[in-house]
Amino acid sequence: MELKLKDWTNKDKVGTRFPQSQTKCPLCNQNALEDKWPPDYGSGATGGEFSRFEGSQKYICLNCKVAFRVSYKKETKNGEIIVDETKYSETVPLIEQDGYLLTPHDVWRENYKKENGEYPKEIYA
Repeated sequence: MELKLKDWTNKDKVGTRFPQSQTKCPLCNQNALEDKWPPDYGSGATGGEFSRFEGSQKYICLNCKVAFRVSYKKETKNGEIIVDETKYSETVPLIEQDGYLLTPHDVWRENYKKENGEYPKEIYA
């Protein structure tokens, strides 16, 4: 049986929750899928000679059946890179349940539904 991911019900109109990415899995070095829910955030600032950008993004690797996070930070001064950091963290197995591979957020939602009889209402701004 092929395991599926919990994608958006309206993915045909808005695109998939799990688009291909250029980010490599830390275990097998294959391209991972970006996990767009819940949303991740980045921030940045620029002023004169200096600019800074940092944030994090969730990914999954179907080959290894893991979820992981990549955090990044980049700073430039006078157009030259002075900080360029990328860190992998939170590598955890995807959970197989009822024909699906669940991300950590999916597991939290399923546990909430089990305890409360409905899925949580989620709003991200």
